[in-house]
Amino acid sequence: MSLETTYTIGPAKKFRIEDYSLHNYIFPMCIFMGMAILPGAFRDGLNLKYLSLSLLALAFPAILKFMANRFEPQAKDSYELEPKGIRLNDEDWIEWEKIKSITIEYETRSSGNSSQRFPHIYLHGSDESILMNIPLGALERDGHTMLELLEKALKPLYEERAKDYLNGSRKWSFEKIDDVVQIKDDRLLIEYPRRKHHEILFSDIRYIEWITGRRDRIMIRHKRGEFSLNYLAGDMHILLYILKNHQKLQGRVNPFLHCEQRIEQENLQPISSNVIGLILGGMLFLSMTLSALSFSYNYFSHFNQSGDYLYFAWIAFTSFVGAILQARIFWSDLKKIQSTQKRLKELDKELYTLLPDPIISTSSYVEFSVTEESNRNLLEFGNVTICIALGAGMLTMASPVLLFLSQGEDASLFKFVFGGLAIGVAIMTVPTALIEWMRRAKMRELVLKRSPYLLDPTSPDIFYVNQTPRERWANISLDNIRDFGFLKVDQNRKEIVYEGEKERFIIPASALISWDLQNSSLNDTDIVFIALRAKHPEEDFWERSFKPFNIIGLEKNPKKQLIEIHESIDEMLRK
Repeated sequence: MSLETTYTIGPAKKFRIEDYSLHNYIFPMCIFMGMAILPGAFRDGLNLKYLSLSLLALAFPAILKFMANRFEPQAKDSYELEPKGIRLNDEDWIEWEKIKSITIEYETRSSGNSSQRFPHIYLHGSDESILMNIPLGALERDGHTMLELLEKALKPLYEERAKDYLNGSRKWSFEKIDDVVQIKDDRLLIEYPRRKHHEILFSDIRYIEWITGRRDRIMIRHKRGEFSLNYLAGDMHILLYILKNHQKLQGRVNPFLHCEQRIEQENLQPISSNVIGLILGGMLFLSMTLSALSFSYNYFSHFNQSGDYLYFAWIAFTSFVGAILQARIFWSDLKKIQSTQKRLKELDKELYTLLPDPIISTSSYVEFSVTEESNRNLLEFGNVTICIALGAGMLTMASPVLLFLSQGEDASLFKFVFGGLAIGVAIMTVPTALIEWMRRAKMRELVLKRSPYLLDPTSPDIFYVNQTPRERWANISLDNIRDFGFLKVDQNRKEIVYEGEKERFIIPASALISWDLQNSSLNDTDIVFIALRAKHPEEDFWERSFKPFNIIGLEKNPKKQLIEIHESIDEMLRK
């Protein structure tokens, strides 16, 4: 195989993979806690309780290795492409002629309740051996450029593979479901085993994107909506190649329209959402430091021996050094998170522009407008992070007091353990519910000040919801919510009404296209959205997706609320 002269890959282009060095707040906390308590294990003979606590603290960093990250990118691997071939980290060149096939496979990494799929490009030799593995999802912003260059260099391989799909001998399949995708003439056909097939005409497609980041997918936006291919088992690059080069799509498809911005956004979102972990890490270290001092005070106040002063000084020294190191990590991470949040706001402006405020009075279209408060951000009012910081701070300061109240060593340990459990429960429930109640009350007040308001926020038949764009469903967090407010299905007027902080709209029944309940992904079946699509006078595609807030003790289960909304819309359309 030889490169066609019309394709130029040189001069050599390098691609770097970003890795993240892991630093743990628990590391210094546990190490210095263990060092502080260790001398007490050998006072007046062997004290097994102090020894066990010290060894447990020293061993804890290894157990909780991945609980907190510092997110400092470090160059790890470098790929270099030239007209003659490709190589990794200055190793021997792999000539293009030696590559006989190219495949893309996915690695699934689980983290908590969610998982991410990382695409890997495999270059195979004549005997199907793997010549090179390129972790595409880890490339820094240039993953799509790498794909384009590989496509040019290995075009005959792409052409040969594409023939099998175009003649129907091969179909694209999904990893966890039985659905298949194929191309028939001038349309993309998605075949469902137990329901009606879905067709997308090429003439209806507005653009196609391949997001090659940590949630690899092809997004197809067309006149009737948006379709996302998230979990193809393989050969997604061949599907993209066929779509890019199809005669009826040329000139109208930009497969990497917002690719770089979306990849950067997805990579930065976990860093931005680490604020709560940052604060809790600092508070936890402070709690353990003060607890170590309380242990020493308790020990020192009951034994008056010559070595006690040295023991107390040792604990104070180790705690002080640990606090300084912890403060340095905290400050570095704080600056990193602040710069990340600033960049995310810039990306959000690039990727999303509010629709124009149409002056319309017809019942055939959605009536949409931007509110006067669109430049504000009530989501930042009473931020959950601030509330957690205050709550954790007060409980942290109180934990050593609990220890001082007891003169018995066993009682102190007992109160320390159960005090920690109480802190965790309080942080996870009370502050979050309280701040959401305050934010909802503030939103009610804001809506009632509007003249006129579209709905009564005190009515019992409204729903308190957040508006999250489809492209952000994979990472549900406060940072990814576009807007929030109140939603109502008005049976009498036959319309869906929304009053939000930044947007407000009325969707007449005649303008409604679809109102589907959709999972955020195949792996997160518990996270469900209702996607409302409607006719708009200036847009071929108009969609807003909602999810009710989950406020412990104040609201129904979000899924039950979504079912109520969906059933109310069905009932409205039957009338």
